[in-house]
Amino acid sequence: MIEFLLLVSGILLILLIFQDILFTTYSMEGGGKMTEFFLTRLWIIFLWISGYNGRRKLLSWAGMFMMISLIFLWGIGLWAGVTLLFASSQDSILQSETHLSTDLWEKIYFSGYVLTTMGLGDYIPANVSWGILSAFFSLLGLVFITLMVSYALPVLSNVIIKKQLSLFTQHLGETPIELLLYFWNGKDFSAIKDISKDLQQKILSVAKSYKAYPVLHYFHANKKKESLVITFCILDEALSILETNVSSEQWDEKEVIPLRKALSCYLETMRTVYNYRGNKSEEMPLPDLQPLKSAHIKLVEKGTSEYERKQLWGQLLQSKGWSWKEVYSSNTNGKR
Repeated sequence: MIEFLLLVSGILLILLIFQDILFTTYSMEGGGKMTEFFLTRLWIIFLWISGYNGRRKLLSWAGMFMMISLIFLWGIGLWAGVTLLFASSQDSILQSETHLSTDLWEKIYFSGYVLTTMGLGDYIPANVSWGILSAFFSLLGLVFITLMVSYALPVLSNVIIKKQLSLFTQHLGETPIELLLYFWNGKDFSAIKDISKDLQQKILSVAKSYKAYPVLHYFHANKKKESLVITFCILDEALSILETNVSSEQWDEKEVIPLRKALSCYLETMRTVYNYRGNKSEEMPLPDLQPLKSAHIKLVEKGTSEYERKQLWGQLLQSKGWSWKEVYSSNTNGKR
């Protein structure tokens, strides 16, 4: 009976782990349930240790640690599953010289060797059936190693893209008001046209990469100018002010609306992949529009409510250790 339970447990554990690996690395629709649970809980721990302060250096190491930990979790899970299968029979693995049965520790050792494709070492399968199973697990280990390499490389590449996009956008303006003033040419906001299509493509690309590689969200930048969530929030707030407080005569919907929809795609990814719902954010700020008045921008009050959208941005900021203060303050060196 115990042997049967070990066999079933081993098979189920291997299937569970490999299903999670395949879903996370190949589905391009977010991570598996185990991956999602592991990453979110580990991030909460990092955030708690850092005092919920996005500027802490510790958070900038979280992404790398979490990706390595996830790979180890998968690897140990597969190792445990293979060990359980071999442990279901006392004579599944034998000592190569004496042909005596192996104990549990020796089976653990043999399982690790098989999965890492390093060879059989001092132990051999008891018969052809166990030998075929060992060969299969060796192939499984090779596939696992290949998947991990092919998964890690694009994640690291996208981390660089995230920082580049943040730096580029915040160099135009570190607050929504500064960004709007950058695009203002004295008559209208036609300057948005120069970067609108490029920004749309980059935002959509980032949204898709977050969906394909869930761990990417936890590669945190502890500097405001490199933080993607702050950058996107600044841009969205600027476009929101443009839509709700600036006369439509001074901006072109064909340039602004598609850019706003690209940001909506990013927000939708946050909802579907990371389960953010916008229900735990701080009080939303009221932007100071006086600099826009001083620049002779025609302001109107359209009465459009974006409460839910702002709530979601607020929760996203909090989840990364930031607040609305970073969005509406250009003092990047200040302490929180």
